[in-house]
Amino acid sequence: MITDGSSWVLLIEDFSRALRGMECPGVAPGYDRYLDYMQLDSDVDAALDYWIDFLEGVEPCKFPVLNDRTGAKTDIGELLEIPFPEFGELRRFCKQNETTLSAKKLLDH
Repeated sequence: MITDGSSWVLLIEDFSRALRGMECPGVAPGYDRYLDYMQLDSDVDAALDYWIDFLEGVEPCKFPVLNDRTGAKTDIGELLEIPFPEFGELRRFCKQNETTLSAKKLLDH
């Protein structure tokens, strides 16, 4: 099972209720409603400007290699560049299909 910190707490609460014979809350709203909420007042340009200003002058933090990679010395990988005009089209696609860009990329893989 894969979960995030917020969901984990909810799962523990539901299991605890079930073990005590208590009713669990009703069905939660779908993920599409969460996405609608997140995008309700989102101003993409303002968000981008915020992060550009916030990260100005910040040096990247490179994580150390966990092993020496002697068994697999390769630079094979994948770089996905999304021009901004297509990004809007991808967001619309994801909203219409009630999914996320990450899930779409995973399916493309």
